[in-house]
Amino acid sequence: MLKKESNKADKLFTLATKSYKNRDYQKAIEGFRRALLLKEDPYTYLNLGISLFKTLQFSKSVDAFRKSIEYKESAVLYEAYKYLAWALFKCGQYQEAIEIFFKSIEYKEDWNSYLGIGWSQLKTNKFEDAINSLQKSLTLIETKSKSAEVYKNIATAYAHKGDFNSSIYNWEKHFSCKESFISIDPFLGNGGIYEKVTRSQLTELTRNISKTKFDFIPSHKLINDQSIDSWEYLLYLSIPKCSSHRFIRPLHLVKKALINAQNKFPNLLK
Repeated sequence: MLKKESNKADKLFTLATKSYKNRDYQKAIEGFRRALLLKEDPYTYLNLGISLFKTLQFSKSVDAFRKSIEYKESAVLYEAYKYLAWALFKCGQYQEAIEIFFKSIEYKEDWNSYLGIGWSQLKTNKFEDAINSLQKSLTLIETKSKSAEVYKNIATAYAHKGDFNSSIYNWEKHFSCKESFISIDPFLGNGGIYEKVTRSQLTELTRNISKTKFDFIPSHKLINDQSIDSWEYLLYLSIPKCSSHRFIRPLHLVKKALINAQNKFPNLLK
């Protein structure tokens, strides 16, 4: 009987993993939970925690990661500690997050863990420590695009210290690591299969764009106040610091105009 239950748990784990890879995180969560009813193990708890994390259920993911760590299984401890630290960070528990990030580094030195330490130190006003941790993160990064987030946090730390020249330098490094333009996939990376745009996606997109001091305003009516039919009329781009000029155009026209201007004036910054 126990062997049958174990085999069934393994099958449920495999199906849940497939759902996770297909980005159907809610289905993955249900599958991992069903597997755990039959057999508890650190791998299933870890994957349950990651799936909960992906759906922004951070406090619940904390419990799953702690369960995974309890087994002391060396193969999962690095990821379990790292994800636990990020979940704690998302819950605003910055000091404990720092301690857990350091535990993850005991198993593997990773740029992402040092980024988490630096960001948490920034949140707790430990600006010099944050700069040191973030600079350590830079030494471990292999991909230029990943450096952008690190430079942004270094720039912020220097600004809090009042060292504005260093802050400006790191902001320049931040923008030099980013793509000149960002494209929006109308299929939302869904392999050419159209997917309705939900309110939560619009909220997340608005929040991300606002970080760069832009406004993103959906201009198409939501169906049942939950989703929209098309991206076609979605975009309203506002740049507040351009003498009150506002670009009321789909983003692809703004992008085209900027590329043309860049080709016409090659000495301007991208």
